[in-house]
Amino acid sequence: MIVLCFISFLAAPQDLPFQVFDLDLGKQVTVSLAGDTPVVLRLDSVEVVRDPIREAVRYARVWVLVDGERFSIACGNYEFPLTAGRCWLVTM
Repeated sequence: MIVLCFISFLAAPQDLPFQVFDLDLGKQVTVSLAGDTPVVLRLDSVEVVRDPIREAVRYARVWVLVDGERFSIACGNYEFPLTAGRCWLVTM
């Protein structure tokens, strides 16, 4: 399970500028930006690096398709939002 925070550039001041989606691998959703602009999101693949002794997750990266364009997003400390087409993507 990967949780993506989807932040719209087009948000009006009275609208919430973000949306959160829980995507399973290969799942595709069509979402609306603040101006009713549709955007297609799909979780393409996931990479997880674990500690060999404790099995703790040391690094995680996901590949997401935003309107057919592929973006790679890392999950970890000091990772900033990624500009992906007309939105920002953040892993949580």
